[in-house]
Amino acid sequence: MVGIGAEGSLPDAEEFVADTNTTFAMLWSESFDAWIHYEVRSSDDVLLLDGTGNRLVDTPAQYDENRIEQLLATLG
Repeated sequence: MVGIGAEGSLPDAEEFVADTNTTFAMLWSESFDAWIHYEVRSSDDVLLLDGTGNRLVDTPAQYDENRIEQLLATLG
């Protein structure tokens, strides 16, 4: 799992990671290019990709644990 931060500033993102005890890799995209590419609309959108970078869902959406588990199960 990788998070892509783009809101605020890099120091803000670093503070968020420290404050929330984030344990997965976080990348920083000051230009919002990654968000634009993946059609992310808010910082809490979730988008799942398979091992080759193909989307498992059409568009990013709010986190839904049950939906995530269903999608992960399709990866076998």
